[in-house]
Amino acid sequence: MRFDPANGAFSTLFVHEPNGIHSILYLHEEEFYKNGFQASALLVNSGTEIKVDVVQQYKNHYSVIFNND
Repeated sequence: MRFDPANGAFSTLFVHEPNGIHSILYLHEEEFYKNGFQASALLVNSGTEIKVDVVQQYKNHYSVIFNND
């Protein structure tokens, strides 16, 4: 996991599960993401982009779902 406080860039590595991965992220919106954020995912072995659904659960907390569809 890496976070760059200079620009708010965050990256991490997950083991891809056939049924998808669900994770919760905490984002300090007022400090680093005043203009929002974008999420993307790639399968490391193939470089194939996969769909990422991001749903705000409550302030600064997001549910992130990586889909195989």
